[in-house]
Amino acid sequence: MKAAFVMEAERSGKPRLLITVAVAAARRWIDASYEVDKIAEHLDFMSVMCYDFAGGWNTFTAHHSPLFVGSNDRWDFLYYNAYETVLYYLNKGAPRDKLLVGIATYGRSFKLASASNNQLGAATAGGAPAAPITKTTGFMAYYEICDILEGGERRWIEDQKVPYAVKGDVWVGYDDKDSIVSKIEWVRQQKFAGTFVWTIDFDDVNNHCKQGSHPLTQTIRREFLGISGLIILSQLQLGSNFKLVCYFTNWAQYRTGIGRYIPQEIDPFLCTHLVYAFVKMDANHKVMKVEWNDETFYKAFNNLKLK
Repeated sequence: MKAAFVMEAERSGKPRLLITVAVAAARRWIDASYEVDKIAEHLDFMSVMCYDFAGGWNTFTAHHSPLFVGSNDRWDFLYYNAYETVLYYLNKGAPRDKLLVGIATYGRSFKLASASNNQLGAATAGGAPAAPITKTTGFMAYYEICDILEGGERRWIEDQKVPYAVKGDVWVGYDDKDSIVSKIEWVRQQKFAGTFVWTIDFDDVNNHCKQGSHPLTQTIRREFLGISGLIILSQLQLGSNFKLVCYFTNWAQYRTGIGRYIPQEIDPFLCTHLVYAFVKMDANHKVMKVEWNDETFYKAFNNLKLK
């Protein structure tokens, strides 16, 4: 594939297409799925999905995207954090300058077995009821978590550098601006390639939380490169290796109100790279539609390059 991309770039005079992968975080899936050192040779970057370490499938509350191991963690949870996961990829031969650390703009929520027992590690009774916009049990977009914080309580897990919120019998672990600052500081110290965001449409696009548009993604950008989108552009022109890769999901169009998001609304200067999720390919390697209007969306998404 890479050879074909090189030939196409030479023929067209355009930059070579990138080859990237999003890779699992659980060690059992890493060991079963990837020859890390071999595939890394051919990739431009590897996006490590450092989230979904916990959720409604567990019988106790735990954060789904911690930076570090927690003091009370046991068994597999000793490895369910960004630090241990990315270190594992390094030890398997992934180059430091190709690794992107995944940051989630959503939380994993639990229904507490007892509202009076609401600490980290408290007993649960499955995922919390579906939130009104994302409509998925045990899941909340950042703009929905802000509603939990209205009348709820935010708490900080110091050793894992992440927050959680409690309201009644609902418990949700998530990332906010403070935890993102901690993660970006660590990414910079480790000299990784950058970060990726899953997804820009789960971030608060419409300032529902009164923190500005895309507060989480903007925090990543500010911590790396400064506030202005033009600074990101100048960094790219100067050959900066830092990457802020943002995923857009084509099913965001079906959400209502503040959750609806389409390609025409994307700020092309928000991230260094944008990824359209998802597409299929047929046996002849031709792109196929997933959603009924993907052809229209593809065009709008590609037209962001013209802005």
